[in-house]
Amino acid sequence: MIGDALGSVGAVLAGLFMYQFGWYIADPILSILMSVFILKGAWSVIRQSVHILMKGTPPQADVGAINAALKEIDGVVNVHDIHVWTVASSYEVFSCHVLVRQGIRSSQILSQAIPMLEKRFGIRHATIQVVEEDVDMSAWSCQGGTCIFSVMR
Repeated sequence: MIGDALGSVGAVLAGLFMYQFGWYIADPILSILMSVFILKGAWSVIRQSVHILMKGTPPQADVGAINAALKEIDGVVNVHDIHVWTVASSYEVFSCHVLVRQGIRSSQILSQAIPMLEKRFGIRHATIQVVEEDVDMSAWSCQGGTCIFSVMR
């Protein structure tokens, strides 16, 4: 709205300069200035949109702190293959693999991890793959608590 208002003011000013002083160059000069102003304002929106479309990690997401918080849950041995991205403005999505001690049920981990992620980090949607230590992971890309393609940023 401010850009539209300034565009109208610029058009009026250009008209006054042309009428009053015969400065016909005022119209293209003010048009260029208004275009630069509008492009400057649009640049941040474009940059943020591209970051979201490319599934970039949100600037406020602290992957290290999230990793450390998940490791604090009793029974968690390793957290890896962490991905945090934005689907829409202020809607962060999270996924990871969690390696747990033998005998720990995934529901025990998830019932602590998911509310903690939302409360502490604002992550409203989390997908967590929980795997027990003793599972044969020889056919997986994740072996020994790490993945071949680990953290995506």
